[in-house]
Amino acid sequence: MDAAPAVPVNSVPATLSAASQNALEQASSTDEAERIAARFIPNPQLCKVVAQLARWRTRRGNTESQFQNSFRTQLRRNGFIDTLSEKVRIPWQGAGVERIAVPDFVIGDYVLVELKAALTSSAEVDRALGQMLRYLLAWKRKGPAVLAVCGDVPPEIRWLVLTYVDTWRQHLHLPVMVFFKQGDQGAVADAADMPAHV
Repeated sequence: MDAAPAVPVNSVPATLSAASQNALEQASSTDEAERIAARFIPNPQLCKVVAQLARWRTRRGNTESQFQNSFRTQLRRNGFIDTLSEKVRIPWQGAGVERIAVPDFVIGDYVLVELKAALTSSAEVDRALGQMLRYLLAWKRKGPAVLAVCGDVPPEIRWLVLTYVDTWRQHLHLPVMVFFKQGDQGAVADAADMPAHV
């Protein structure tokens, strides 16, 4: 890796525990959700994004584009209209060639958010997370990133996603977290333990 990331990897949790995510979802207001998030995320901008993801109401059966439209609406309704960018073209050097990364959202020119849905096979995960890795390599000098995996995710796919994220964090020192967003019909069931406060 030729450049250090903008934020230390240990300042971004790898994921949330089921209890932490449920507490964020049950918060009485966005401000309360941000205060809860601040207990384990020291970065205020990332706290705001995670609070929005937690309070965002979705449907399990949505397509990826429906999730994107819904999250855009969530952000705009909650005051992010002036700080929200979509499909930003981010140039970066990969394999000695100039490349372009185009993630779903950039919030405040600081937090990258990529939404993925319908991850039901290892081949889909490999394709989606190969794309996410390119975005992370392009974005690492700007700020943290969140991979939001939406809809139902089989346990083996959840494990595979968490393994990818753990590898990126440990070996490439990329400040990324994964957020599993199942939808309103059920609570988060099997996320990893809540990260320790850093």
